[in-house]
Amino acid sequence: MKFLKRLFTRRKTPEFHIDKATRLDAAGEVDSAIEEYRKALSIDPASVLAHNNLGVALSKKGRLKDAASEYSAAVRLDPEYPSARNNLGRVYEELGEIDKAIWEYTEAVRLDPGNSEYKSNLGSTYQKKGLTYEAIRQCREAIELDPENAIAYNNLGVALSDKGEMDAAIEACQKAVELDPSHASAYNNLGVAFFKTERMEESVKAFETFLEHAPSAYESLKQNAENIIKALREQKDQST
Repeated sequence: MKFLKRLFTRRKTPEFHIDKATRLDAAGEVDSAIEEYRKALSIDPASVLAHNNLGVALSKKGRLKDAASEYSAAVRLDPEYPSARNNLGRVYEELGEIDKAIWEYTEAVRLDPGNSEYKSNLGSTYQKKGLTYEAIRQCREAIELDPENAIAYNNLGVALSDKGEMDAAIEACQKAVELDPSHASAYNNLGVAFFKTERMEESVKAFETFLEHAPSAYESLKQNAENIIKALREQKDQST
């Protein structure tokens, strides 16, 4: 009876539901995980971890505005929580709210200056804002912190391409796919860089590899890659 009483009591704690949600999320049962995080919050509405993790799960379901609400709640409860700041920045970036994303990423970097991911994310948003030099600086600092950060190399490649440093951009994107051979975005950016430098065969190869790895969410990029491949092949046929 004592064991059953302890078990029943444990099931009323937010930690129980958070632990269960974490396991469900890892098993791909995101909807069930969301339910468990909500149960945790019904017991303890001030659980920063539950708000943050619920935001992660909602992001996986594409519910970005709901995710932003949960991350915002976590930040209100603990303004010094860098992970929630970074997650909120990522959602704002996906929603196209770049100024808000820059603010949150900047706070995440301030709170955890040794985190390569946060600096890389900040660099990406600076690039989208047109602040190329600052984007390059942040990405290079991210790489210094973690030389295995493929995303940072990819973000650096995009920024260098915008600056017109095409050889350096190609080198950065090649390093990204070397570190992560399934990095679809890096293959796409590599294809663009090769295209800009008129290295057409390499461009086609990069775009073809991109199509092999691109998720369904990249539909517009996939269509663009297919159009370029088709145009380049027709151009090659006409020249022979």
